[in-house]
Amino acid sequence: MSLYIDVSADDPENALSLSRELVHSCRQEVGTDASLVEGPHQSGSKGAAELSTLLLEVLSAGAVPVLIEVLKSVLHRNPGVTIQIRNDQGEAVNLDADTIHQAATEQALRKAVD
Repeated sequence: MSLYIDVSADDPENALSLSRELVHSCRQEVGTDASLVEGPHQSGSKGAAELSTLLLEVLSAGAVPVLIEVLKSVLHRNPGVTIQIRNDQGEAVNLDADTIHQAATEQALRKAVD
């Protein structure tokens, strides 16, 4: 199972920096292979915000709670940032500083991983 994580921020440097931070955290804390994406899902401009994408490979259901904690940390420190998580089937979950704390978020992420 692969997940794409799109990081949107008003500043392109911030989006790229947060994506690099997420790659590192996913490798170290979540225990999954993560990398910045090049090609069709490549980092770039998306309207007024800048977008950077990373790819998580083979994310197990047991890693979802750890991933949520990593995302909570990033979004708590960066309230203007939006994160979208997409699976191979195109199902997406949009997260920001407000929605990351909702109980439905973990359920939606678990569904995307299954």
